[in-house]
Amino acid sequence: MENNKFKSVLQERVNKDKEDAKKDAELRKQYGIENGRTVGIKIQKQSIVMAIWKILCDIFRLVLKFLLIGLVLIGFMSVVHPDLREILVIILKNSLEQIKAFAPFLPIRV
Repeated sequence: MENNKFKSVLQERVNKDKEDAKKDAELRKQYGIENGRTVGIKIQKQSIVMAIWKILCDIFRLVLKFLLIGLVLIGFMSVVHPDLREILVIILKNSLEQIKAFAPFLPIRV
């Protein structure tokens, strides 16, 4: 009797393997994968903290990109328009004077 139990379990296992092989063959045919080649699916599990960190980093990068584009546009306009160039030179001198006043140890010449 015990022999029959093992045979039925083995038969179920063989049937399951055949079904899996049929499904694999159908998927290979559907996606055009050659026989003998294996395709693995990589699943990446992340914690919520890491997912939130990645989202915050992406937002930070986006803000920095917009800031950089804005600064590039201001720089381009100051090169093209002479009045803006004068204003930006005055602002730069004032900024350097303030930095020199707050940090006199820095070698800044105005």
